[in-house]
Amino acid sequence: MQKTKKGGRFAGCLLASDIDGTLVSAGRIPERNVEAIRRFTQEGGLFALATGRSIQSARRYAALAGVNCPSIVFNGAIGYDFAADKPLWRESLPDGAKGIIPPIMERFPDIGVEVHSGKNLYVLNHTPDVDAHVVYEEIEIIDADFAQVEKEDWTKVLFAMGRPGRLAELHAYCEPMHLTGCYFLKTADCYYELTCEGVSKGAALKRLAGLLDIAPARTFAIGDYYNDVELIQAAGYSCFVETAPAELHKLADCTACSCEKGAVADFIDKLSQTI
Repeated sequence: MQKTKKGGRFAGCLLASDIDGTLVSAGRIPERNVEAIRRFTQEGGLFALATGRSIQSARRYAALAGVNCPSIVFNGAIGYDFAADKPLWRESLPDGAKGIIPPIMERFPDIGVEVHSGKNLYVLNHTPDVDAHVVYEEIEIIDADFAQVEKEDWTKVLFAMGRPGRLAELHAYCEPMHLTGCYFLKTADCYYELTCEGVSKGAALKRLAGLLDIAPARTFAIGDYYNDVELIQAAGYSCFVETAPAELHKLADCTACSCEKGAVADFIDKLSQTI
Protein backbone atom coordinates (compact mmCIF):
# COMPACT_ATOMS: atom_id res chain seq x y z
CA MET A 1 0.00 0.00 0.00
CA GLN A 2 1.37 3.40 -0.98
CA LYS A 3 2.18 6.04 1.59
CA THR A 4 -0.28 8.87 2.13
CA LYS A 5 0.31 12.42 3.29
CA LYS A 6 -1.23 13.07 6.69
CA GLY A 7 -1.57 16.72 5.79
CA GLY A 8 -2.32 16.26 2.11
CA ARG A 9 -5.10 18.01 0.21
CA PHE A 10 -7.46 15.04 0.63
CA ALA A 11 -6.60 14.12 4.22
CA GLY A 12 -9.80 13.32 6.10
CA CYS A 13 -11.69 12.63 2.85
CA LEU A 14 -13.43 9.42 1.76
CA LEU A 15 -14.27 8.74 -1.89
CA ALA A 16 -16.58 5.80 -2.65
CA SER A 17 -16.97 4.60 -6.22
CA ASP A 18 -19.35 2.18 -7.88
CA ILE A 19 -17.60 -0.44 -10.02
CA ASP A 20 -19.52 -1.34 -13.18
CA GLY A 21 -20.14 1.54 -15.55
CA THR A 22 -18.30 3.91 -13.23
CA LEU A 23 -14.82 2.67 -12.33
CA VAL A 24 -14.70 -0.33 -14.65
CA SER A 25 -15.48 -0.50 -18.37
CA ALA A 26 -15.66 -3.84 -20.19
CA GLY A 27 -13.85 -5.56 -17.35
CA ARG A 28 -10.94 -3.14 -17.06
CA ILE A 29 -10.11 0.04 -15.16
CA PRO A 30 -9.05 2.88 -17.47
CA GLU A 31 -5.45 3.84 -16.69
CA ARG A 32 -6.54 7.44 -16.21
CA ASN A 33 -8.65 6.29 -13.24
CA VAL A 34 -5.78 4.33 -11.70
CA GLU A 35 -3.44 7.31 -11.91
CA ALA A 36 -6.00 9.72 -10.45
CA ILE A 37 -6.84 7.39 -7.56
CA ARG A 38 -3.12 7.08 -6.83
CA ARG A 39 -2.84 10.87 -6.64
CA PHE A 40 -5.93 11.05 -4.44
CA THR A 41 -4.63 8.52 -1.92
CA GLN A 42 -1.10 9.93 -1.96
CA GLU A 43 -2.64 13.26 -0.94
CA GLY A 44 -4.19 11.59 2.11
CA GLY A 45 -7.54 10.49 0.69
CA LEU A 46 -9.28 7.20 1.44
CA PHE A 47 -10.62 5.38 -1.62
CA ALA A 48 -13.30 2.69 -1.30
CA LEU A 49 -15.50 0.65 -3.59
CA ALA A 50 -19.29 0.85 -3.23
CA THR A 51 -20.72 -1.99 -5.28
CA GLY A 52 -23.46 -4.55 -5.57
CA ARG A 53 -20.82 -7.12 -6.37
CA SER A 54 -19.80 -9.90 -4.01
CA ILE A 55 -16.61 -10.01 -1.93
CA GLN A 56 -15.14 -12.51 -4.38
CA SER A 57 -15.98 -10.41 -7.42
CA ALA A 58 -14.90 -7.03 -6.01
CA ARG A 59 -11.61 -8.22 -4.55
CA ARG A 60 -9.49 -7.98 -7.70
CA TYR A 61 -10.71 -4.48 -8.47
CA ALA A 62 -9.89 -3.40 -4.93
CA ALA A 63 -6.29 -4.41 -5.63
CA LEU A 64 -6.14 -2.97 -9.15
CA ALA A 65 -7.68 0.36 -8.15
CA GLY A 66 -5.51 0.87 -5.10
CA VAL A 67 -8.28 0.74 -2.48
CA ASN A 68 -6.75 1.78 0.86
CA CYS A 69 -9.64 1.40 3.30
CA PRO A 70 -12.63 -0.90 3.86
CA SER A 71 -15.23 -1.02 1.08
CA ILE A 72 -18.95 -1.51 0.56
CA VAL A 73 -20.12 -4.72 -1.16
CA PHE A 74 -23.51 -6.37 -1.78
CA ASN A 75 -25.04 -2.87 -2.12
CA GLY A 76 -24.20 -2.14 1.50
CA ALA A 77 -25.15 -5.41 3.18
CA ILE A 78 -21.49 -6.02 3.99
CA GLY A 79 -18.67 -3.63 4.81
CA TYR A 80 -15.46 -5.46 3.95
CA ASP A 81 -11.80 -4.87 4.76
CA PHE A 82 -9.91 -6.50 1.88
CA ALA A 83 -6.53 -5.85 3.51
CA ALA A 84 -7.51 -7.74 6.67
CA ASP A 85 -9.81 -10.12 4.73
CA LYS A 86 -12.70 -9.72 7.15
CA PRO A 87 -16.08 -7.99 7.34
CA LEU A 88 -16.73 -4.87 9.39
CA TRP A 89 -20.45 -5.58 9.39
CA ARG A 90 -22.89 -7.96 7.75
CA GLU A 91 -26.66 -7.83 7.28
CA SER A 92 -28.63 -10.94 6.34
CA LEU A 93 -32.00 -11.57 4.72
CA PRO A 94 -34.67 -12.73 7.18
CA ASP A 95 -35.45 -16.44 7.08
CA GLY A 96 -39.09 -15.62 6.42
CA ALA A 97 -38.24 -14.15 3.03
CA LYS A 98 -36.59 -17.30 1.71
CA GLY A 99 -39.88 -19.05 1.03
CA ILE A 100 -40.76 -16.75 -1.85
CA ILE A 101 -37.93 -18.10 -4.00
CA PRO A 102 -39.47 -21.48 -5.04
CA PRO A 103 -42.71 -19.83 -6.30
CA ILE A 104 -40.69 -17.27 -8.27
CA MET A 105 -38.61 -20.05 -9.83
CA GLU A 106 -41.76 -21.97 -10.76
CA ARG A 107 -43.42 -18.89 -12.27
CA PHE A 108 -40.26 -17.78 -14.15
CA PRO A 109 -38.30 -20.94 -15.06
CA ASP A 110 -36.16 -19.06 -17.60
CA ILE A 111 -34.78 -16.57 -15.06
CA GLY A 112 -31.47 -17.37 -13.40
CA VAL A 113 -31.42 -17.38 -9.60
CA GLU A 114 -28.30 -16.79 -7.49
CA VAL A 115 -28.20 -16.90 -3.69
CA HIS A 116 -25.25 -14.98 -2.27
CA SER A 117 -24.05 -16.03 1.16
CA GLY A 118 -20.98 -14.04 2.16
CA LYS A 119 -18.08 -15.52 0.21
CA ASN A 120 -20.17 -18.27 -1.42
CA LEU A 121 -22.43 -17.97 -4.45
CA TYR A 122 -25.07 -20.67 -4.90
CA VAL A 123 -26.90 -21.02 -8.22
CA LEU A 124 -30.42 -22.39 -7.83
CA ASN A 125 -31.44 -22.01 -11.47
CA HIS A 126 -28.56 -22.19 -13.93
CA THR A 127 -29.30 -20.29 -17.15
CA PRO A 128 -27.24 -18.66 -19.93
CA ASP A 129 -27.78 -15.32 -18.17
CA VAL A 130 -26.17 -16.71 -15.02
CA ASP A 131 -23.29 -18.03 -17.12
CA ALA A 132 -22.81 -14.55 -18.61
CA HIS A 133 -22.80 -13.01 -15.14
CA VAL A 134 -20.30 -15.54 -13.81
CA VAL A 135 -17.96 -15.09 -16.77
CA TYR A 136 -18.14 -11.28 -16.63
CA GLU A 137 -17.42 -11.08 -12.91
CA GLU A 138 -14.97 -14.03 -12.94
CA ILE A 139 -16.53 -15.70 -9.91
CA GLU A 140 -16.80 -19.28 -8.71
CA ILE A 141 -20.22 -20.79 -8.11
CA ILE A 142 -21.80 -23.76 -6.37
CA ASP A 143 -24.81 -25.34 -8.10
CA ALA A 144 -27.44 -26.20 -5.50
CA ASP A 145 -31.16 -26.60 -4.93
CA PHE A 146 -33.31 -24.64 -2.51
CA ALA A 147 -33.26 -27.29 0.23
CA GLN A 148 -29.45 -27.28 0.25
CA VAL A 149 -29.17 -23.54 0.91
CA GLU A 150 -32.32 -22.80 2.91
CA LYS A 151 -30.44 -22.93 6.22
CA GLU A 152 -27.54 -20.80 4.97
CA ASP A 153 -27.10 -17.15 5.93
CA TRP A 154 -28.29 -15.23 2.84
CA THR A 155 -26.85 -11.82 1.97
CA LYS A 156 -28.93 -11.25 -1.17
CA VAL A 157 -30.69 -13.03 -4.03
CA LEU A 158 -29.95 -12.02 -7.62
CA PHE A 159 -32.29 -12.76 -10.51
CA ALA A 160 -30.60 -12.67 -13.93
CA MET A 161 -32.51 -12.33 -17.18
CA GLY A 162 -31.65 -11.37 -20.72
CA ARG A 163 -34.94 -11.10 -22.58
CA PRO A 164 -36.22 -7.51 -22.89
CA GLY A 165 -39.26 -6.90 -20.74
CA ARG A 166 -38.71 -9.91 -18.53
CA LEU A 167 -37.48 -7.77 -15.63
CA ALA A 168 -40.67 -5.70 -15.78
CA GLU A 169 -42.73 -8.90 -15.61
CA LEU A 170 -40.75 -10.14 -12.61
CA HIS A 171 -41.09 -6.77 -10.90
CA ALA A 172 -44.86 -6.76 -11.46
CA TYR A 173 -45.05 -10.22 -9.88
CA CYS A 174 -42.86 -9.38 -6.88
CA GLU A 175 -43.94 -5.83 -6.09
CA PRO A 176 -47.29 -6.76 -4.45
CA MET A 177 -45.57 -9.13 -2.02
CA HIS A 178 -45.70 -7.89 1.55
CA LEU A 179 -42.23 -8.75 2.78
CA THR A 180 -40.79 -7.95 6.18
CA GLY A 181 -37.13 -7.08 6.57
CA CYS A 182 -36.24 -6.96 2.86
CA TYR A 183 -37.08 -5.34 -0.47
CA PHE A 184 -36.55 -5.75 -4.23
CA LEU A 185 -34.08 -3.58 -6.13
CA LYS A 186 -33.28 -3.16 -9.83
CA THR A 187 -29.47 -3.07 -10.08
CA ALA A 188 -29.02 -3.26 -13.87
CA ASP A 189 -31.14 -3.65 -16.98
CA CYS A 190 -30.86 -7.42 -16.59
CA TYR A 191 -30.53 -7.84 -12.79
CA TYR A 192 -33.17 -7.71 -10.07
CA GLU A 193 -32.22 -8.32 -6.44
CA LEU A 194 -33.76 -9.13 -3.09
CA THR A 195 -31.83 -7.37 -0.35
CA CYS A 196 -32.15 -6.49 3.33
CA GLU A 197 -34.42 -3.71 4.53
CA GLY A 198 -32.45 -0.63 5.50
CA VAL A 199 -29.51 -1.74 3.39
CA SER A 200 -28.25 0.60 0.68
CA LYS A 201 -24.97 2.00 -0.52
CA GLY A 202 -25.92 5.32 1.06
CA ALA A 203 -26.57 3.88 4.51
CA ALA A 204 -23.32 1.95 4.20
CA LEU A 205 -21.37 5.09 3.25
CA LYS A 206 -22.58 6.83 6.41
CA ARG A 207 -21.72 3.77 8.47
CA LEU A 208 -18.25 3.47 6.94
CA ALA A 209 -17.54 7.18 7.36
CA GLY A 210 -18.46 6.93 11.02
CA LEU A 211 -16.13 3.99 11.56
CA LEU A 212 -13.30 5.87 9.83
CA ASP A 213 -14.05 9.13 11.64
CA ILE A 214 -14.73 11.01 8.40
CA ALA A 215 -16.94 14.10 8.56
CA PRO A 216 -20.10 13.81 6.39
CA ALA A 217 -19.09 16.86 4.35
CA ARG A 218 -15.82 15.14 3.45
CA THR A 219 -17.48 12.08 1.91
CA PHE A 220 -17.57 11.89 -1.89
CA ALA A 221 -19.35 9.41 -4.16
CA ILE A 222 -19.71 8.57 -7.83
CA GLY A 223 -22.08 6.15 -9.55
CA ASP A 224 -24.07 5.51 -12.70
CA TYR A 225 -27.34 3.72 -11.91
CA TYR A 226 -30.49 3.58 -9.78
CA ASN A 227 -28.86 1.53 -7.02
CA ASP A 228 -26.39 4.42 -6.61
CA VAL A 229 -29.07 7.00 -5.78
CA GLU A 230 -28.83 6.60 -1.99
CA LEU A 231 -25.03 6.69 -2.24
CA ILE A 232 -25.16 9.94 -4.19
CA GLN A 233 -27.65 11.48 -1.78
CA ALA A 234 -25.65 10.45 1.30
CA ALA A 235 -22.34 11.94 0.15
CA GLY A 236 -21.15 15.42 1.00
CA TYR A 237 -20.29 15.94 -2.68
CA SER A 238 -21.44 13.61 -5.43
CA CYS A 239 -21.28 12.82 -9.11
CA PHE A 240 -23.12 10.75 -11.69
CA VAL A 241 -21.40 9.44 -14.82
CA GLU A 242 -22.77 11.12 -17.95
CA THR A 243 -24.30 7.83 -19.13
CA ALA A 244 -26.51 7.54 -16.03
CA PRO A 245 -30.29 7.69 -16.64
CA ALA A 246 -31.20 11.30 -17.42
CA GLU A 247 -33.53 11.73 -14.46
CA LEU A 248 -30.74 10.95 -11.99
CA HIS A 249 -28.36 13.77 -12.87
CA LYS A 250 -30.29 16.39 -10.90
CA LEU A 251 -29.59 14.40 -7.71
CA ALA A 252 -25.82 14.85 -7.94
CA ASP A 253 -23.59 17.88 -7.55
CA CYS A 254 -21.81 17.32 -10.85
CA THR A 255 -21.50 15.06 -13.90
CA ALA A 256 -18.39 13.18 -15.03
CA CYS A 257 -17.39 11.96 -18.46
CA SER A 258 -18.14 8.41 -19.60
CA CYS A 259 -16.73 5.41 -17.80
CA GLU A 260 -14.58 4.54 -20.81
CA LYS A 261 -12.92 7.97 -20.74
CA GLY A 262 -12.15 7.81 -17.01
CA ALA A 263 -15.18 9.02 -15.05
CA VAL A 264 -13.57 8.53 -11.64
CA ALA A 265 -10.51 10.53 -12.71
CA ASP A 266 -12.77 13.25 -14.05
CA PHE A 267 -14.54 13.42 -10.68
CA ILE A 268 -11.25 13.56 -8.78
CA ASP A 269 -10.14 16.42 -11.03
CA LYS A 270 -13.35 18.25 -10.13
CA LEU A 271 -12.73 17.58 -6.43
CA SER A 272 -9.22 19.01 -6.79
CA GLN A 273 -10.77 22.27 -7.96
CA THR A 274 -13.39 22.22 -5.19
CA ILE A 275 -11.51 21.12 -2.06
